[in-house]
Amino acid sequence: MNENLLKILIPLLKDPDENVKKAAAYAIEQIEKKAKIVQLASSIKGQDKVTRLRIVNAMAGIKDDLVRNALKEAVNDEEPDIRAAAVKGLAMMKDSENIEIFVEKLKDPVKAVRLHAIMGLGLCGDKKATEFLIPLLLVQDIEVVDTALKAVAELKDKRALEYVGKLLSHPHPLVRARACMVIGILGSE
Repeated sequence: MNENLLKILIPLLKDPDENVKKAAAYAIEQIEKKAKIVQLASSIKGQDKVTRLRIVNAMAGIKDDLVRNALKEAVNDEEPDIRAAAVKGLAMMKDSENIEIFVEKLKDPVKAVRLHAIMGLGLCGDKKATEFLIPLLLVQDIEVVDTALKAVAELKDKRALEYVGKLLSHPHPLVRARACMVIGILGSE
């Protein structure tokens, strides 16, 4: 099918009208891009760690069902670096369809995976994620609290204001400063 489409489009690259040329080039680029995505997504299995990591990183943020499914599989990889990269890739999609995965990965034993899951909740655009972020504002780990604050700021859900306000008296200055910034963001909405 794609080859037939390419056969139709390639001659239009020599069309006398500049707009037709540009449109044909764009269409060809999109078809070729999709073919590369399919190839990339299907090539993860059976690869060594470094290759799997490169493939997962290459797919990060590409909004495509094949990519999403490949990254969903990769979030359960035995290698922590690959799990973290896959969760980050799903987070970069900024899609509420991935909330369940982010919530699940909040329990991952590897901190990098958990931090990417926290940001994924913030970037998903669904305010339902706030209920999973609020408890993270109350933990002892400064990096987790800071990432949760960034995620809350991304969601712009005013329901978190009360909890963020409590962090203004946190013993760590980074948390107090970030809380001030988040209050400014949420208060301006």
